[in-house]
Amino acid sequence: MANRPYNQYCAIAHTLDIVGDRWCLLLIRNMMTGPKRFTDLLHGLPGISSNTMAERLKVLGERGVVTRREIPPPVATYLYALTDLGYDLMGTLSALAEWGGKSLGAPQEGQRFLAESAEFMILDALKAGQPDPPELHLVIHVQDALDERHFDVQLGPHLHDNHILVEEAEVEDAALRITTALEPLMQWSTGQLSLSTARESGQIVIEGDPAGVETLLKWVD
Repeated sequence: MANRPYNQYCAIAHTLDIVGDRWCLLLIRNMMTGPKRFTDLLHGLPGISSNTMAERLKVLGERGVVTRREIPPPVATYLYALTDLGYDLMGTLSALAEWGGKSLGAPQEGQRFLAESAEFMILDALKAGQPDPPELHLVIHVQDALDERHFDVQLGPHLHDNHILVEEAEVEDAALRITTALEPLMQWSTGQLSLSTARESGQIVIEGDPAGVETLLKWVD
């Protein structure tokens, strides 16, 4: 069940009353990349039960953070998406990631590398929601001892609230390709490492159209 309210006249306490229940912020993190089916959200949070997931989504819906819409046949399912109020939490999650990233360190044995976490890092690194994003298409290849994944990333003002579309997929026609391990990606996304510095040191490799590389570096740095 949802936590009891703090009953304090305090903006922090009020925020925690809305999104402070266990799993809520991670659910919101996973929906930052766009609407998700219940099964997608369940798959993206190992350890949560379906009952707890349903209860958290219900509560977040009642609190105006998440909305649910029905997709008609032949799909016949529901999609869960953030409201404008939910997308406004991007800055809050980014600040939490920056604070936690200072002591997170390198990936440890036994830790899971979730695509959903990497997708949020990419959103954060690429300044999700900032005005006037460039039109860019890139693939980010995250290769680490924990796992290896490819992400198809598109930027542009025509995209949804974050101006960035991130999907786990490998495509061949992207103008740019970024190759990185997990820790440099985390450090880039949390502001500990600029993309230019990471590129110069070889921690992150950028290949592809030179004009696109220059545009990307100007945008993120």
